[in-house]
Amino acid sequence: MKGDERMLAAGKESEKETVKVVKGDHEKLSEDGSERISEDDKGRMSENKKGSILEDGVERRVEDLKRELAKKDAVATYRCLQNDPIVLKDLCDIMEYDPSALKYQAQKVVMEFAKHQPLEVFAYHDQCKRLLHHENAFLRYGMISIIAMLMQVGNQEMAACFRECYMETLMTQEIAAFGNTIKGMPALLQWFPEEEKKLLICAQNIENHVFYHHGQISIPCQMVARRQILGFLKDWFCKSAYPKEWKDFINECAMCQEDKVQKAAKQVMRMLNKKVIKE
Repeated sequence: MKGDERMLAAGKESEKETVKVVKGDHEKLSEDGSERISEDDKGRMSENKKGSILEDGVERRVEDLKRELAKKDAVATYRCLQNDPIVLKDLCDIMEYDPSALKYQAQKVVMEFAKHQPLEVFAYHDQCKRLLHHENAFLRYGMISIIAMLMQVGNQEMAACFRECYMETLMTQEIAAFGNTIKGMPALLQWFPEEEKKLLICAQNIENHVFYHHGQISIPCQMVARRQILGFLKDWFCKSAYPKEWKDFINECAMCQEDKVQKAAKQVMRMLNKKVIKE
């Protein structure tokens, strides 16, 4: 009997040790043997539930946004969303990741935000800079214009953030991207006039700038680039720190064999002469 008692006592002690181990692993059992949820588990379940609710809310918001974009009225969509700038993150994500044509409409709406609420768009400046290198050409071209707009209506902090990446687009081999960059250059130069020197060097060496059209090196694109720079000079020349050098560029274009470049150069000359007379 004593041996049996010792075995029974040892068994009970073993059961106690097992319970201690189980409790240590936060897998406590209630008195009826069913599993009892620990406070940690309750917290995790609560967080998972909240996360699920948030995800559902975001999905519904994005679907509503896409339906709005499908109406193809960027101004009306902006007016509808202007008091809810949180959607800018969704718009940027649609631009960057959505495979459908809605990404183009999303960019138009972001452009409206950039015109009227630049600080809200600037909050996503890293994504804007990524979109300058997007595989879709039209998104790249549009983003150059949006960044120029942010610099134009924004402040020096915005311009400083985009300064380097914007100047890099001067080296693009796509004439459409080059044209948008030149068009928006005054927005950067108003904050950093010293960058004009790089633009001047680019213009002076435009005959060596390689542009591709349909996969082939294009000389006509160089002519287009000359006209784009001449268009920029109409408004910028009087502010320039390099009037003599720009005059040399204009004279060079006036002697160009391409008729459209000649006409554009002579138009700038006449305009500048009128301004000199008035002054």
